[in-house]
Amino acid sequence: MLRAAIVFVILAGIAGFFAWHYHTREQATIAQQSHRIDDLGAQVNQLKTDNNRLHDQLDKIQEENNNLKIYNDALKKALETAKLTGKVPVVPAYPPK
Repeated sequence: MLRAAIVFVILAGIAGFFAWHYHTREQATIAQQSHRIDDLGAQVNQLKTDNNRLHDQLDKIQEENNNLKIYNDALKKALETAKLTGKVPVVPAYPPK
């Protein structure tokens, strides 16, 4: 009977050690994954900020492109007028002031 109790205590100690080891590993894994999630969240926020900044810059470029198209159309119209009348029309300077 004493032998069985000693074997039981030894096996319980070994099982407790492995349970404790498994628990600490799981806690470390959870902490590591939490850290990774925080890093990914920071990266997502940075990418959103960059995306908004790039959209703003794209809007400015598209506005400038539209202004250049309008100016180009005015130059084409002035060129056609010059061909028909023989006079060089006054074309506003670009960029407008």
